[in-house]
Amino acid sequence: MGKTKKLIKEVKSSFELIKKRYGKSSHYTRTPKLQFIKSKNIIKQEFADGPLKKKDIKNMEGWFDPELNIIVLVVDNIDSKIDFIKTVLHEYQHYLQSPKWMTRYYKMGHTYKTHPYELASKRAEKQYKRFIIK
Repeated sequence: MGKTKKLIKEVKSSFELIKKRYGKSSHYTRTPKLQFIKSKNIIKQEFADGPLKKKDIKNMEGWFDPELNIIVLVVDNIDSKIDFIKTVLHEYQHYLQSPKWMTRYYKMGHTYKTHPYELASKRAEKQYKRFIIK
């Protein structure tokens, strides 16, 4: 099994633990699926804070798509199992959060760095050690 395939398998196992730990969102009828893509396959994306800029693609590790209820992970932009798990934790928090308030906070003037949901998602990343499959 190749390095990336092994890593994806481990991330999927970690994702199962994350779902058990954090539970289901009250905003969606099912838990999100994981989708693994390469950065060259990122198409035009619209986020709550605006459209994705081409220059940001090389730094984009993942996102939660509320319309499709999926967590997208950009495999060639993530360097380690720890970063994969942190990204899944971060995006799972967005699945748990209100999509209406996600947009509302941006309309209130928050930026990615000050948005309460982004700050909460960054805090959740610190729990990554709980979800490492050995």
